[in-house]
Amino acid sequence: MLFGIWSWILVILIIGAAFYANKLPELRKQAEKKFQEGKVLYEKSRKEFETKATVLKEKHQAIQQKIKEKNKEKKTLDVEDDEKEITIDDLAFMPEQQNKNKETEKK
Repeated sequence: MLFGIWSWILVILIIGAAFYANKLPELRKQAEKKFQEGKVLYEKSRKEFETKATVLKEKHQAIQQKIKEKNKEKKTLDVEDDEKEITIDDLAFMPEQQNKNKETEKK
């Protein structure tokens, strides 16, 4: 009795080799040709992927550089704003009607 799927696969391979023994060299050549074509396609796609990755990396670095420049500009503006004196007018950002409503609620 055979012991599972692997035994059946082995039997099929032996029978195939017996009946198609004269075609094995031709099949080997075809397999080598397909393997070489696959290898060429792999190298081509790998190079294409690497070029796309470098382009994306350069774009990302350019964006990061722009962000850094904007942050530097913002920091210099913040420093200039910090030098101003804060007055009560600066704190009065709510409309008077809302201020009156809050005062009546407190009473």
